[in-house]
Amino acid sequence: MESLGTAQTPPRPRLLDRKSVAREYGLSRVDVDRVFRRLQVVSLPGSRKVYVARQALDRFIAEHTFGDDRVRPSA
Repeated sequence: MESLGTAQTPPRPRLLDRKSVAREYGLSRVDVDRVFRRLQVVSLPGSRKVYVARQALDRFIAEHTFGDDRVRPSA
């Protein structure tokens, strides 16, 4: 039985291109390029686009998030 009044959100894509990462995560083009250089990328045959896995990106961001309990490394 379908539930009334509930809208299902479409599943989020597992792979993201540079434009999607910039839009969804609010990163600049330069920062997106830096992230793509640090993560494994997916390059499909015949396509010029490259993608990163959302799960890997989320993990990368979590590893580089600093709060009161972690000291931010100096450059």
